[in-house]
Amino acid sequence: TEALAAAGIPSLLLKGAALGPLVYPDPALRPMTDIDLLIPYEARSAALETLARAGFERPTPALEAFWSEAYYNLPLAHQQFPALMLELHWSIAQAGRHAPDLDGLFQRAQVLPDGSRALGAEDLLLHQTLHHSYHYFEPKLIWIYDLALLHRSPHDAATVIARAKVWKMMVPLALSIHHLDRVFPGSTQPIYREFAAGIVRSRWLTRCFPATSSLELLGGWERRSRQLVAGLLMLDRPA
Repeated sequence: TEALAAAGIPSLLLKGAALGPLVYPDPALRPMTDIDLLIPYEARSAALETLARAGFERPTPALEAFWSEAYYNLPLAHQQFPALMLELHWSIAQAGRHAPDLDGLFQRAQVLPDGSRALGAEDLLLHQTLHHSYHYFEPKLIWIYDLALLHRSPHDAATVIARAKVWKMMVPLALSIHHLDRVFPGSTQPIYREFAAGIVRSRWLTRCFPATSSLELLGGWERRSRQLVAGLLMLDRPA
């Protein structure tokens, strides 16, 4: 982040790197397999050059083109410390699938004690929700617990719901609320439960794919056929 800032490139910590100092009692309680960092879309090339000078391996042009076309982030390994992985993001959602306001993410950022910046409280909650939905609500306890902590942390629920509508992610948010109420009852505010109860597609999905374990939201979530159905129904306009 210091290298990027010196090059005039703003960056925001995402996921574990932001959650550790923000919602956990101690950052060391939130393990990570990589560090996720968001930069502006137009700064991708300059950021890759800057990070290469800081010791990260720049991917081949073909690999860079693949990640740019297919997704919205790029994995980078450090030359000296191969286990140190950086996920460089230029968005938090696939283009055409959901519509977060990227400029707003930087404008609403919060500053961490070490001077680095992270997503604002409401944006952090929405991004974690979106990330979990892209994994079809995999019953991974740490991700579910992250969201439980975020829901219990200070934030404005009405803003989250209104922003979810703008971002075209009302079904993912409703499903996430159903999931939290199943695994960590009482984590969500009544306004969220009322909202989720009104999203028909989220209720339909949980009935069609009933959970078979206490951590699951959707039974058979790992099956590709069910992932395709869930992914389709989580679109704002599936048709």
